[in-house]
Amino acid sequence: MLRRRSLVSQASGLREWLCYALARAMHNLIFDQLSQRAQEQGERIAIRVDDREMTFAQADSLHKKVASFLIELGTAKGERIGLIGPKSEAFVCAQYGTLRAGACYVPIDKTFPIERTFQIVEDCQIRTIFADASNVERILGSADKPACLENVVAWSDDGDYEAGELVLHRFSSVENYSDAPSVAHRPVDTDLAYIMYTSGSTGKPKGVMLSHRNILTYVEWCMAELGLGPDDIMVNVAPFTFDISGMEIFGMAASGAQMILIENQTRITTVLDAAQRHKATFMATVPTVIGTMVNNPRVFGRYDLSSLRTIISGAAVCPPVFLKTLHEHLPTAQLYNLYGPTEATIYCLYHRIDDAAAIEVDKPLPIGIPFENTEAYVVTADGKEAPVGGEGELILRGSHVALGYFGNEEKTKAAFKLFPLQPHLNEMVYYTGDVARRDAHGVFHFLGRNDDMVKSRGYRIELNEIDLALSALTDDLESFAVIAIPDELIENKLVAVVVRKSGSEMDEKQLKAACKERLPAYMVPDVVEFRDALPQTSSGKINKKALVQELSA
Repeated sequence: MLRRRSLVSQASGLREWLCYALARAMHNLIFDQLSQRAQEQGERIAIRVDDREMTFAQADSLHKKVASFLIELGTAKGERIGLIGPKSEAFVCAQYGTLRAGACYVPIDKTFPIERTFQIVEDCQIRTIFADASNVERILGSADKPACLENVVAWSDDGDYEAGELVLHRFSSVENYSDAPSVAHRPVDTDLAYIMYTSGSTGKPKGVMLSHRNILTYVEWCMAELGLGPDDIMVNVAPFTFDISGMEIFGMAASGAQMILIENQTRITTVLDAAQRHKATFMATVPTVIGTMVNNPRVFGRYDLSSLRTIISGAAVCPPVFLKTLHEHLPTAQLYNLYGPTEATIYCLYHRIDDAAAIEVDKPLPIGIPFENTEAYVVTADGKEAPVGGEGELILRGSHVALGYFGNEEKTKAAFKLFPLQPHLNEMVYYTGDVARRDAHGVFHFLGRNDDMVKSRGYRIELNEIDLALSALTDDLESFAVIAIPDELIENKLVAVVVRKSGSEMDEKQLKAACKERLPAYMVPDVVEFRDALPQTSSGKINKKALVQELSA
């Protein structure tokens, strides 16, 4: 009897300890984990950029100084902070510092036209923005600066700028601030952490709101499934304005792994050289990069990448032949095919390829099963769950799901809806717009989109937004259509089919240049085809389906 009580007491004690540990973990936000790594392995390298190195202790100290700087500027809890510039250790510390200050960071592509940058600044009411030299010059020199903008922080000490009505700061001055920021601004896990902008069908980009809880859910899967640890070396290939970069940025703090930053991910030799030189163990990238690797065997074969133990393909549909060929080059690496929209925190479903040699190149790869604390369902148009093997829209539930679109109630209501299978929970789930099916083993398969959004080079693109850019060229264009043509390497090639007005001499180069003034580079059409007329449907609309069929033939 005494023995039984002792065991019950031990079990009770274990439960109490587990509850305590769980409670502690829930309050251990991602910036806390960076500080924890600094305590445990402060002198180990956290970030490498070219020939520069930053230890965990240095990263911990600098990000705390950024937090103190922002708090002294009067940054309110939940305030949005803009970040523009090339990848750097300072950029990463600014991300973490923003989070510790209780604010929310907003990465903005340094190549965006200034009008689009200002559109995001206004949308988020950004008061403080960190920027590289070219963007500091463009921001300060613009006559149409958003009224909300007050502070510009230049990453570099170089450059002599006239700030005008704005206050110019230098990032180097952050070193003078305390690395013991006020705890009064400390966020809770449901607070906003970052906003990632994606293409919008109205011409206005949508800001997806991600929370600290979203980040924690994601890194817990990375730790449990991928086994990331202090001995890992991760190659960060994706731009910081691309949500999949969070795998390395957050994985570094959660696991103590080293992160190698690569600025020019489009040059495949740069990626391969870094992976070989630093003996990388982990690489997450998009099918375009993997395709470029395996389709250039002479280049790929020059590098010793045997240190890679995990390679992830995601953000776009990956042709099975890419991963099958990759396995032939690197037979010991564990390969994954991941799925996840930005609205579900980077990735949320995964397919671990346990037998890459058996991949059938004429059959699409599954997108797999949900991460921990995430559920996926295929629902029909009437809100009921589709039977096994049946097609429907993929919806996502759980702590991976974003909070909605910043300042856009209409778009939020359209995509984040009441959970149809258990409405009594009063819980919002995300409707992906993707058509999928679930097989008898509970594995999900992606079948396509049910709207006019496409993916190219891993980016989600609304074709209507490109249409809007072309519609501004009224002096030269009579009519036009933008279509997506399937492409094995980049998933979809963007083709603009246009009819010029009489007398117009606009050529392909000029049209692309005009698009670059209004759109990010990844949304500029890959091909421009000039015609005398466009096919029409019986109702008089441009027949895009006919164009797709014709140009895909």
